[in-house]
Amino acid sequence: MHDFKCVKECPEKYLPSMAGDRCVLDGFFCPFGYEMNARGDGCLLMAQVCEAPARLSQNKEKCIPQPGLLIPCPLLILAAIGTTLIVRDKRKHPRSRFYPNMISMLSILETIGLVSLVALSEQFGIGPTHALSTCALLFLGGLNILFGLVYYYELKNDSAFKYWEQEYEKTTAWIVFLGVFGNFKFFRMFYSRY
Repeated sequence: MHDFKCVKECPEKYLPSMAGDRCVLDGFFCPFGYEMNARGDGCLLMAQVCEAPARLSQNKEKCIPQPGLLIPCPLLILAAIGTTLIVRDKRKHPRSRFYPNMISMLSILETIGLVSLVALSEQFGIGPTHALSTCALLFLGGLNILFGLVYYYELKNDSAFKYWEQEYEKTTAWIVFLGVFGNFKFFRMFYSRY
């Protein structure tokens, strides 16, 4: 078939399709989500239906598998657990500071959420979300480096801090590591009185 007409042979520059039901322009194919037009020289968007539990991506190019078990708001649940632990710790150690501990704990969850958003938006083909979340992650990385430099050039020169740093070398190393490679807000742990 070519241009809605049954033909015995395909016209010049056309070949039979793989299914053998129409003539197609030599070397021409349609991407996922599209079908060949009747003339065999163009593609039309077709209503793509994905098998459950998959759904069609936003750009209608692929079927995306959906999870079998959905845990709503996983980072919110982790934040609630972390808050509970910090409240219990505050009761045990009244001198510890609640707000710096909360900021530090939530900052790690913020970074995990942002990395997850970048990865999932890329996997699901959601371009605008991927672009914005990648920019946010790069901005966060720049702030982490900036605060690492502030720590190195300003905080390390404080005599009281130098004493504390010598007493708690491993804690200091972990706080700096998580502050530079996780989230700059983790530097608040220096003021948590743990």
